[in-house]
Amino acid sequence: MDILVSSNFERLLWYLAYDTQGLSTANAQEKRQSACSRVKEWQTELRSKGGFRVEKSVLDAAKADFSSERVSDAETLSTIRDIYREKGYVLDPHSAIGVTAAMRSVAAAPGVYTVALATAHPAKFSNAVEMALKDEKAFDFKGILPEQFVGMEALPKRIRYVKKSEGLDGLRNLIIGDVAKELS
Repeated sequence: MDILVSSNFERLLWYLAYDTQGLSTANAQEKRQSACSRVKEWQTELRSKGGFRVEKSVLDAAKADFSSERVSDAETLSTIRDIYREKGYVLDPHSAIGVTAAMRSVAAAPGVYTVALATAHPAKFSNAVEMALKDEKAFDFKGILPEQFVGMEALPKRIRYVKKSEGLDGLRNLIIGDVAKELS
């Protein structure tokens, strides 16, 4: 999944561009068009240069509603381990990043309510979870697997290859063929 150009981020940019234009634009339609043009410029710059800059007013508007954190791999694993030890709950790595950032936010702004939502099941990231909890004697990964996943690793693996030269058509033909076999 390529999330370099996330649709949610693009929407946020549009709202920021719309809100920070000031009163110089006469009507809402002109403001919408102007915001669209601005976002298109930013997205073009992102694709061609790998990044873009926004005016201070846009950055200030974003900072009024958002903060950001950077969480290292070591901190992510530490959070998975700490939450498991304290609560007996196994976080996936993405959720552990959110929890770490949320704990920092709480420390930076006491009295402000903060919610961290789990974003995935730990089974999706078994390597990271097992790495974080490898020294926890009470931890058994099979104990957190959904029932449908238990024993899956013992099943035969089915691997299908599509030659790079066949491109998307090769992949499409493989899928259509497999679906046709399944339905017959």
